[in-house]
Amino acid sequence: MIRPAAALLALVASLLAWSAAGCSDDGSVRFGSGALDIATTSLPQGTRGQAYAATLAARGGRPPYSWRLVTGALPAGLTLDMTTGGISGVPVAAGDVGVFVARVIDVDSFFVDRALVLSVRKELTVTTPSPLPGAQLGAPYTVTLAATGGTLPYTWDVVGGTSLPPGFSLNRLVGQLVGIPTARGTFTVSLVVTDTTNEAGQASETKTFLLTVS
Repeated sequence: MIRPAAALLALVASLLAWSAAGCSDDGSVRFGSGALDIATTSLPQGTRGQAYAATLAARGGRPPYSWRLVTGALPAGLTLDMTTGGISGVPVAAGDVGVFVARVIDVDSFFVDRALVLSVRKELTVTTPSPLPGAQLGAPYTVTLAATGGTLPYTWDVVGGTSLPPGFSLNRLVGQLVGIPTARGTFTVSLVVTDTTNEAGQASETKTFLLTVS
């Protein structure tokens, strides 16, 4: 479910207050370096429509562990494996934010809770249509390419094994195709945009444009 930012902040604050450590179902408490704990403190973002996989990690206590969601929910399309702590699936909605409390339980029934947040970003997509605006032989030309989704900032490159029309160059940082054409014709321009590496990895999208120089 997509929630307003203010509501999310309030929910996170309430869930953080929930987090407990070293308790068992009978009320006893375990302390010390071997105390059960959830090592995972944050989760990588998911991307709408792309397979997601992350695993909650525990330490201390006595394995094997089991996992459950105490409150809250994962983003739509994702599920928690109660045996392995794995979160997997395919997120279905960009902007969906799962705010939840995960609980790990060891073989002695000691448990620990941790509040976590998992958000879903939009997939990286090139939005500039093809064909590109026409160019005139010998006249300055500029067009700025656009993309949405992923994680800013983007970088742009010419696809390997291809080249730009004669007289053109590409500004990688702003996605701007500039130059003074030196040859007439209809050219194929293949470009790839790549987003910024983050905990979810790096995404890229390739698109081929037609550009006519008259």
